[in-house]
Amino acid sequence: CGGERLNVTNCETIRVLADLGVRQVTLSPELNLHELSLLCGASCLPTEIIVYGRLPVMLMENCVMKSAYRCTKGESNFELQDRKGERFALVCEGCRNVLLNSVPIYMADKLNDVINVHPAAIRLMFTTESKEQCKKVISAYQAAMNGKQPGILFDRITRGHFYRGVE
Repeated sequence: CGGERLNVTNCETIRVLADLGVRQVTLSPELNLHELSLLCGASCLPTEIIVYGRLPVMLMENCVMKSAYRCTKGESNFELQDRKGERFALVCEGCRNVLLNSVPIYMADKLNDVINVHPAAIRLMFTTESKEQCKKVISAYQAAMNGKQPGILFDRITRGHFYRGVE
């Protein structure tokens, strides 16, 4: 399965990945609903769309925790704070760090917009959530899949690029 880090944004990329043996692709979270619809409709592979999660905003090859503190082998929770006071979770992947968005993409209450694009799958991407938070998110998406209005579970969310895309 070709993941979101492949940044799949067009049919040519999907064809090349299929030739390499990939059987399903996660489409780039930078695409808007119209662009996702075009790709899902023309793809030669099953497509997946991320509809929940704190997306990576930066990958760092140098371990921030080790440089600033000490190596914790991924066992501690760290955050970086920007000039506006936003807190971004820092996830350890060996000696590489992934900086996650300060707010999650949340589309449970707008899931029909995504379903109308006709992806083969949708993905809930859990990173820093507690077991209880995971259960609430899964329940919200299950409710949406069953035609019920799930509401919004968080004080702050993002719709990602679903309604705006990248210019």
